[in-house]
Amino acid sequence: MKRIEMSIEEIHEVTLAILKKIDAIAEEIGIRYFMAYGSLIGVVRHRGFIPWDDDLDMMMIREDYEKFLAYFEEHEQELVPYKIFNNRNNAGYPHMITRVCNVEYPIEVDNEISCGMGVFVDIYPIDPMGSDEKEWERVMHYRQQLIAGSYYASRIRFEKPGKSYRCLDRYLLYRYAKKRGLAYFLNKLESYKNRYRWEDSRYAGCIVWEPELFEKEYFEEVTRLPFCDMQVMVPKEYDRMLTTSYGDYMQLPPKEAQKPQHNYTAYRVEA
Repeated sequence: MKRIEMSIEEIHEVTLAILKKIDAIAEEIGIRYFMAYGSLIGVVRHRGFIPWDDDLDMMMIREDYEKFLAYFEEHEQELVPYKIFNNRNNAGYPHMITRVCNVEYPIEVDNEISCGMGVFVDIYPIDPMGSDEKEWERVMHYRQQLIAGSYYASRIRFEKPGKSYRCLDRYLLYRYAKKRGLAYFLNKLESYKNRYRWEDSRYAGCIVWEPELFEKEYFEEVTRLPFCDMQVMVPKEYDRMLTTSYGDYMQLPPKEAQKPQHNYTAYRVEA
């Protein structure tokens, strides 16, 4: 079999098909998702992918996220070539979010132990984050150490960081993470999803991965906007959400910043 490196346009085509599958499942089982982060900017600013972006991000409130995962597990065979990857079903998967992959288009991630992933869409579970910003800042420090540990535990080798980092500290964390193993850090992070109650919280977000606090009300209503040749779900307050996070998000970044952010290569496989 011959593997041919895919262009960004080909990655977008495969990713769009994954998105359509997720959207169809969401409609079938009555759940919501929210396009998120740079992908939400793509929806609003480009009515499709940011031209140089190499992935797609969405969020689901935890209850809907669990229903979605259960559906994929129950219909695993009929959903081929689409497959979910998370730390529950793949011991080598290094993240606390879920990826829906098309495994017919394998990827290689720089300096990451392979676990069989293909071109993907990231799904971030949304949990309550309490109402006290100062408390969250204290919690976030330890949580970020756990995320760094999970990152290093999944690395093939230690890479010397840039001058702005203390290399010795990072190397010691790398050695500690390798000794502890990936599961240790992921299990610790998993416990954070039950730290707060939804009804008592002002804020919500991906407490098991992303540090950003969002107003909980962003996830109370959904609307649809055009994306390529379909309509996708976005937070009804998408403009306020994006402005808070990015400022003038309609302004293009400098030319030198217009490049993919993920260090992976995707392949078409031909006979």
